[in-house]
Amino acid sequence: MRPLGISRGLAHHLGLEHSAHGKKEQRSRNERISAAKEKLADLDLRLQGPRRRRRSHAQITQRIDDVLDGYKVRRHLGAEVWSEELETFRRR
Repeated sequence: MRPLGISRGLAHHLGLEHSAHGKKEQRSRNERISAAKEKLADLDLRLQGPRRRRRSHAQITQRIDDVLDGYKVRRHLGAEVWSEELETFRRR
């Protein structure tokens, strides 16, 4: 967005158009990061939920990679996969 009375060439030279473009890119990046965080949180809940299924480390890593690559936020977000063994008691 350039101020009235300034030609396109001068606005470009002064960096006025770049700042508006940069703000748009930043807003888009922030929206993608928020959406990816929601997807990762949803995946985390499903993995820990009552109907969880046994999945391999590779399967979980692939799901995370799909989210990070799908939203193009790999360089802005990271994720770590770890597992915990839970003791279960079964009656005989």
